Amino acid sequence: MACTCPGRTCGSGAAPEVTLHGEIPMVRRSRRGMTLLEVLCAVAVAAVVLGLFLPAVQKVREASARLQCAHHLRQIALSFHHYHDAQGYFPLGGTHLPPRFPTTADFTAVTPAARLRSWNWAYAILPFLEQSTLYEHPNSRVVKGTAVAIYYCPTRRKPQLYEGYARIDYAGNAGDHPLGLNGLVVRTGHGVVRFADIFDGSSHTVLIGEKQLNRAMLGYTADDNEPYPITGWNEDWDVYRWGAEPPAPDYSAPGRLEGSRVFGSAHANGFYAAFADGSVRFLRYTIPPGIWRRACVRNDMQVVPLNE
Repeated sequence: MACTCPGRTCGSGAAPEVTLHGEIPMVRRSRRGMTLLEVLCAVAVAAVVLGLFLPAVQKVREASARLQCAHHLRQIALSFHHYHDAQGYFPLGGTHLPPRFPTTADFTAVTPAARLRSWNWAYAILPFLEQSTLYEHPNSRVVKGTAVAIYYCPTRRKPQLYEGYARIDYAGNAGDHPLGLNGLVVRTGHGVVRFADIFDGSSHTVLIGEKQLNRAMLGYTADDNEPYPITGWNEDWDVYRWGAEPPAPDYSAPGRLEGSRVFGSAHANGFYAAFADGSVRFLRYTIPPGIWRRACVRNDMQVVPLNE
């Protein structure tokens, strides 16, 4: 018979250690924490990974914003086409320069017909952008104080108001004439432009493009941030640009009140432009000035190559 006496060795087996209560104690293992060196190494690795990851995320976001910006221009160009189909000519640039300044009635007009006597293309095409309710709203202050998302470039800013008024990041092509006489967006009261007037071909003539802005003055009643961008063509060129000067990127000049007259954007390397045929292209700032000028003039009978 096997021995059952505690604490003794019986046969070839060894009796386990037994406590006073007859329980086998658990083995305690000490836990070692991370040293300062290990913590620093982990932080360094995380910083490197984050440094590699964030630029990639930013590139993806910018690529997405650029695609959305191009889509905005495509929809605006299509709305120009729909307006032309309905009226027989392209929407006008409005008026705010001498000899006719807007009157109080222009700013408080309650019907589309009254507004279109001085308001510009950005208002005229609203029905074709699924904004008929805004177009027909009887309160002009509501119209001017409603941010239309498609008029904002997502790279530059989100749809928002400045001093209670909406803004716009896109401009019509006025050619190389101060009144837009040889472009596609003509100042109200100086004639109209039809597809038949585009002698150089719709695929070679700029219709709408992104505009250069002073980053430091966004939100101020200066540069291209006048409180009435929807109410007509004004001295700060809120709704049109011309090709007499080469396009350029956004710049920063705190306190500068002089507005820009050129196309450009908040994107790196170039800007988007929609052509009269509805196509949208990304054009680099390095485009030769002479070629860009010709692309903005609709009737000089000079077809120029435009490489994206």
